[in-house]
Amino acid sequence: MSLLDTLGLSTNHSEEQLHHALEEGVHLLEHHFYDRAMVEFNQALALSHEEALASIKELFEDPQFANDVEALKSLGSNLLAKNPDDLDLANQLGNAERRQGNWQSAKRFYLHCLRHNPNVQFPAYNLAATIARTDHVDGAAVSALQPFEQAPGFILPDFEPLLPPLEELQKQVLEKEGAAAAEATHSALEPDDDAADFDAAIEETVLAKAERELPPVGETPHLEGGFGLDLPKLAHHIRQWPLKDRDPELMWALGIVALAEEEGRIAHWALEHVQYEDEMERDLVCFRILAQAVRRLSPRVIDVQLRYLHKHPSHRYSCVNLGVMYKKTGDLGKARVYFFRTLKLLEISKGSYHITPLLEEAVKLEEEGSVQKALEIYTPLVSEIHDPGTLVRIAKMLTTTNELEQAKTTYLRAHVLDSDAPEPLEGLKSLRSLLVHKAGVALKDGEAAKTALLLDEAISIHASDQLIEHALNVYKDLGNTKRIRELEAMRRMLDNTEKQKQVQRELEEAEKHVSDGIIEEAMHCFKLALSFIPDQQVFKRALEVCEANGRKDLAEGVTGWFRKQVEAAEINQRLEKAVVD
Repeated sequence: MSLLDTLGLSTNHSEEQLHHALEEGVHLLEHHFYDRAMVEFNQALALSHEEALASIKELFEDPQFANDVEALKSLGSNLLAKNPDDLDLANQLGNAERRQGNWQSAKRFYLHCLRHNPNVQFPAYNLAATIARTDHVDGAAVSALQPFEQAPGFILPDFEPLLPPLEELQKQVLEKEGAAAAEATHSALEPDDDAADFDAAIEETVLAKAERELPPVGETPHLEGGFGLDLPKLAHHIRQWPLKDRDPELMWALGIVALAEEEGRIAHWALEHVQYEDEMERDLVCFRILAQAVRRLSPRVIDVQLRYLHKHPSHRYSCVNLGVMYKKTGDLGKARVYFFRTLKLLEISKGSYHITPLLEEAVKLEEEGSVQKALEIYTPLVSEIHDPGTLVRIAKMLTTTNELEQAKTTYLRAHVLDSDAPEPLEGLKSLRSLLVHKAGVALKDGEAAKTALLLDEAISIHASDQLIEHALNVYKDLGNTKRIRELEAMRRMLDNTEKQKQVQRELEEAEKHVSDGIIEEAMHCFKLALSFIPDQQVFKRALEVCEANGRKDLAEGVTGWFRKQVEAAEINQRLEKAVVD
């Protein structure tokens, strides 16, 4: 019995063509001939739209095809083309595309749903998860964001341990000043000379400047503190102290609690009296921005927070609270994107907003000789570690566990952070030699494919004529013509004259696209030219084209690309000196 028979489709003479088309479509699906299956299904729909649609939809829901993404897409595309209002189907197709890593295609299906119904729940969350590149889907996506969406205010560190010193201070103040003095100190906090002196001592940064440029705003009305603290009174009392007596820990406690109480001006003033390093320093800047947001959540404040997150993309408090800012302004789509990005970051750090405790745990495991367990913590955090020495240690451990590609990435990051340090380059040199050695062993063992991969890794560290020649011989034996062409082009590129010729060809092509108004293709050619030789004049010309055509988005992309090429060129120059065949 055929699958269509189980669906109860009649097979009288009048329906023989329809039955044949559907049965042939199923047969083709089962054998993974998806394009041909679509032709048959379209024919069936043309013969009898209603009956064919019912049968195809049952096929779409059949367990036989549940794990066959291509089959689902083939069936679903037919259904959706004829039934654009079927939002459940469009959402399922988006989910199927995500399972294959087709993020852009998935976005199109979710946007299709939202254009038909802006209030449909699952596609809205799935779209945000897709933009954030997370795997959360449907109900799981909704549930994952509930802690963020239901939070009454900004996401802050646990402030319960911060309350006792403030409570003790308030007790002392009340005992000293009495009830009358307490009533008199409910005035708004005013700027003082001490704070100004402190501001002058703070290191000048782009962000600090941006903060000061924000327009003055009024204080929010005072509300009775939910923690039994009179924050304006405490701030007024502390103002009377000499600057040297303002304990940073106490000021930190006052600032965080004031943020929780939405006393923005007090929070900002208190946090300006605190200086920390590393993660806590990034927290401080973020929370000062939040203090401004509490006072008035303007577009400029959001922009400052956005730029700060761009500068520190792994700072979890900045990411989640940017989402809160968007939530407060009613832009739930953007809010959910940043909430999902926060979830990704928290998964890496095991739920912690700081990585320092994790790194301390990894160091302990490393000292105990539990290298693999230490690497389980270290490896996901490599992009967040800023100490070159730590990165070199991690890269050496990765080498011992044969995770050579990750070791290379880690050494390169260490070199970028400290280009003068010899250890990262020495590590890359040793790693390249190890890869070449392993490639030789694999070749002797007759493992040509493994040999090719190892040589590719060695070439990615530093290409040379000799290595490329070795790799070409292996790939010729494997019959991989595509890779042969790439390696031959790479060998030609080692010659500066050939590079110049290629650059010129790409620039000519770029200018042709500019004349035709195809700016995206022009930028592609400019990028290729810059990948051969990162020339300032070429970069300047690309920016001029972007500006003339109002394409700020493309200008940002070219700028990032150019910086990477300059960085890569500098690294390669150093490797030329450090690496010997």
